[in-house]
Amino acid sequence: AASDVYKRQYQHSYYGFCKMIQRLQSKELLNSFIDPFTRKKYLFLSKLGNEYLGGKENSEKIERTSLLHTAKVPELTRHFLTLEMFNSVKLKHELKTNPSPDAILIGKTKKSSIKIAFELHLGQWARKEIFLNSVLQYITRDHYDLIILYFQNTGVLEAFKEWIEERFGIEAHHKIIYALNDKFISRDFNFDETVVTYNGRTENIYKLF
Repeated sequence: AASDVYKRQYQHSYYGFCKMIQRLQSKELLNSFIDPFTRKKYLFLSKLGNEYLGGKENSEKIERTSLLHTAKVPELTRHFLTLEMFNSVKLKHELKTNPSPDAILIGKTKKSSIKIAFELHLGQWARKEIFLNSVLQYITRDHYDLIILYFQNTGVLEAFKEWIEERFGIEAHHKIIYALNDKFISRDFNFDETVVTYNGRTENIYKLF
């Protein structure tokens, strides 16, 4: 297998890296968790590790109740960087806006630069008023050109869309892109299969961007 060839070729660095990770975890500088759907292992700084590296006391903490969401946002936004329009991403902990989206996608169109707020919804039923208040900030501020709401559950997408229409009218859809991939949290996830809806038109994500 290719992974076995890699391990033999880079045996010293590979096992050295593994031992280093184990040592950092034993010293409680790193924490980890296993994605229950894909079995991938994710590493993140513990509170002690953050302090050791000079992190600020008020820096954003990674809550165990939202570990999967926190891990999936950077993983997903890296896929967006494969699209021609985008050239950089800023994650939530880098932002100073209020409310802060999960990330900001930055890029260029033929005419100007563009900044898009990004929110990931992993099937969670967010509190309606909190969700609508955050959407209000995104669609009324000039700080963002658009917002992408990314879902892995059709039912949740349609419910959230209905909330937005009831509160803000269909005009709000001029500033919102709804993205859907029902395999997002599975091992069969393929970003290329993401479908987006914008201004009443539904198509593959590569056709929109």
